[in-house]
Amino acid sequence: MYQHPTEIIAADIVLLPSDQDIEDIVLLNRTLHQPANQQIVLSKTVNLPHLTLLMGGFLLDQLEVSAKAIQSLTSSYPPFHLKIDKVVYKNDCASLDFKKNKRLQQLHEALIKSFRSSMAGNITGAMFAGDSQIGDSSITYINNFWERNTGENYWPHITLGYGKVPDSIRIPGTVSYDKVGLFHLGNHCTCYKSICTFPLT
Repeated sequence: MYQHPTEIIAADIVLLPSDQDIEDIVLLNRTLHQPANQQIVLSKTVNLPHLTLLMGGFLLDQLEVSAKAIQSLTSSYPPFHLKIDKVVYKNDCASLDFKKNKRLQQLHEALIKSFRSSMAGNITGAMFAGDSQIGDSSITYINNFWERNTGENYWPHITLGYGKVPDSIRIPGTVSYDKVGLFHLGNHCTCYKSICTFPLT
């Protein structure tokens, strides 16, 4: 059973890129000149590159139920191959911005319908994972997610980190996603620790 001191944890239902795409996105992350006091360091094991489907507060004693619901909802979905629209910058943070995808939107909305009544609000820093101090922006983002980033406002993207991607770096045209997972969030709402993952077939 997953352990954490709080009864609620800050968590994220996500699509995970293929192993090759994760490697490529980690390399993109390394090209950023991030300020020493504000860094997002992606890797293949901690702070995995990901595309958020739905985030919020999950009850610790209901994680097994949540995992089964995620597996059931996603079992009929084959892998996603999403086209990158551009690199966008918000508050000095770079992200890969993906073009709208009808099947992705359907999955996002199915998850909303399934989890709307069971997810908790009023997330605090203690509900995140990791040893880092959780920034106010991370807490604000997850607490505002349902109001600002769901339904028609859903924004499919992968956060790369702070700074600008050098002009000399080639941005891939698509990213393939072959797994779905539930992750305990770390600072900057990164996928810090895996709770469960399931293949998309």
